[in-house]
Amino acid sequence: MTLALGTPGTCSGSTTNWAGSDTHTHQLADASPTVAGVAKLINNLTTDDANSALSAAMGRKLAEEKIPNTTQDFMRTLGEFNPGKSGFVRTNGGSLNGNSLPSMEIHVGHPSYANGAYSRGIGFAYGTGWGIYTTAWDATGNYRGYKEILTEENGVMLTGNQTVGGKKTFSESTDFAGGLRISGNNTEQWSGFYRGNADWYWNNPIAGKALQFNDDGTLALSGDKILLYTHRSNAVNLDRDDKIATSKAVKIVNDKIEQAAPSGEVAYFAGRNAPAGWLKANGAAVSRTTYADLFAAIGTTYGAGDGRTTFNLPDLRGEFIRSWDDGRAIDRNRALGSWQADEFRSHSHGIGVNRMPDTDRGSNSSTVSVDTVGQTDPAGGIETRPRNIALLACIKI
Repeated sequence: MTLALGTPGTCSGSTTNWAGSDTHTHQLADASPTVAGVAKLINNLTTDDANSALSAAMGRKLAEEKIPNTTQDFMRTLGEFNPGKSGFVRTNGGSLNGNSLPSMEIHVGHPSYANGAYSRGIGFAYGTGWGIYTTAWDATGNYRGYKEILTEENGVMLTGNQTVGGKKTFSESTDFAGGLRISGNNTEQWSGFYRGNADWYWNNPIAGKALQFNDDGTLALSGDKILLYTHRSNAVNLDRDDKIATSKAVKIVNDKIEQAAPSGEVAYFAGRNAPAGWLKANGAAVSRTTYADLFAAIGTTYGAGDGRTTFNLPDLRGEFIRSWDDGRAIDRNRALGSWQADEFRSHSHGIGVNRMPDTDRGSNSSTVSVDTVGQTDPAGGIETRPRNIALLACIKI
C-alpha cells in the first residue's frame, strides 16, 4: 500500500488537529503563564487579558510613559496631571485653583480618593535654583498651594557663620548667649549689647561711649550717672547733685524772684547802665506791650507817652525821694509821682545891738545907743541839700 503525504495546511491560533486524504493540520497550544505556545498580540495598554501578548509598539509606549512595577499612571505634563494619581509631572509654571505649582513635582496621590484629596507632592525650582517645595491638597481635592522647604541656601543653619536676609519676626523670646551685635545702615560700625563682669552695656562705637544698665537699677553713660524721673524734686531748698529740679520748682523760684523785685520797684545801682530786667528811671516813653507788667504796675502816673502805645517812666535823675503822704496830712495835697520844688520852712533871724563908749567930747565918757533894721550877709549855693552820693535810679520792668 502506498501513502501520499500531501501538502501540510497552515497553522494558526485557531487551527485544530485534522487529517485528510492528502493533507493534515495540527492544533497549536495556547500560550499561558505556565505553558509555552502561540499567543495573540494586543496593541493597547488597557486590557486585562492574561493570555495575550503585548505588541512591540505598546512595549515602547510602556517604556516611555509608564512607571515599571506600578498599578498607577505616570504623568508627564500639566495636561496629564491628575492629582488623584501618583507620578512625575512637569508643570512649567502652571497653576491649579488659582495657586501656583512648582516647575517640577514628584506627586503622591491618595489611593482611596480619585479626586486628589489628601494628595502630597515634592516640587523643584526651575533651572539652576535650589528651591524645594511641598504641595498639598485638602479633603475635597482642592490644591492649597506650596510651601518652600528650607535648604542650606535659604535656611538658618545651626552652626557656622551665615548672613540671613529679609525681615524676620520672632513670636517668642530669643536667646543670644554671646551677646547681640547690630550694624548701622550701610556702615562698617557695629553696636553691641552685652553683659560685662557686672551690669549690661550697649555701646556706640562712633561716640566711643556705652549705655550702662546697672544691676542696682541705675543708668549711666560710660560711668556718668543718668538721672531719671524718680530723681525729680519740687523742693527749692536742697543742696544736692543727685536731684533734678522740676518745672514746678523752677516756677517757685521764679515767683519768689518776681516777688522779691516786682514790676515797678525802684532801686539804685552803682553802674552807668541798667542791669537785665531793669530800665533807667529817666522819664523815657516806652512800649505798653513790650513792658506790659510795668505798665500794669504804674500805668500813666508818670506820663501817658503818646497816649496810645507808650507810657512814661518816672524821671528820678537828680532828685531826692520823699515818701508819698498817702493821707497822713504831713505833705498835704500831693499826688503819687508828683514833683515838688525845693523850699525853706518859714523862719527869721535876730540882729543884735552894738554899744561902745564915745570919748571925743572931753574927758568924760558917754554911751550912744543905735537901733536899726538890716540883714545878714548871704552865704551858700543855689540849693539846699544834705551830703549825698550820685547813684543810677532804675525801675523793674
